[in-house]
Amino acid sequence: MGGRAVEGTGLENRQARKGLVGSNPTPSARITSSPADSMRDRQGNRFMDSTGLSPQIWFPVVTLIIGAVLKGLYDTLADRRTLAREREARRDQRRGTSHLNRAVFQRTTLLELQEAAAQLARFTGQANHQDVMAYRASGKWQKQLITEDVDEGSRKANVRVNLLRVRVRDETVRQLAELFSTLCVDSVFATSEQEARDAITQMGKHLTQLQERIGIVLRNLDDEEDHLLA
Repeated sequence: MGGRAVEGTGLENRQARKGLVGSNPTPSARITSSPADSMRDRQGNRFMDSTGLSPQIWFPVVTLIIGAVLKGLYDTLADRRTLAREREARRDQRRGTSHLNRAVFQRTTLLELQEAAAQLARFTGQANHQDVMAYRASGKWQKQLITEDVDEGSRKANVRVNLLRVRVRDETVRQLAELFSTLCVDSVFATSEQEARDAITQMGKHLTQLQERIGIVLRNLDDEEDHLLA
């Protein structure tokens, strides 16, 4: 009886030291670390071994550095996009200014061409009138000189018309101005009264067409300026 007591006491001692575990292991015994966790632990241990710093210290520092680098890259890209938008805005402004200046130049040229064409028509008409009056008096066509003021005025006006027409962008205006100038010269150097009369008639028709076309171009320039300034 005393021997059993001793045996029982020994079993209890062994159970107390080892614990009583059934056929199913406890939950803590079933939890194992994943391969990824083991890899991170090994890497952290190696880093700590090489630097003497624990992950609790170096991980926030590394995260902060990475964040600062990424923010710097983002700010750089944002600055580049901002600069690109600013350059494009300046280009648009220069293009708008250039178009506006061009429109202003064309308007000025066309208005001056209108005035020069009207002056040339007046001097051409005066020259033709003097030729007709002299022909009525002498019976000879263009055997006398026209007055100096009419001759000089006609010459200057013709030069002015041709100078201005080459500056005009509209092709129709250039063609009409050139033909108008040619008809003015033809009327002055006509070999007969009928030839001069025909040239004067055609000159008047082309002058009307020229002035009308200039008016159309001027209105188009007004619309273009309104669009640029909008």
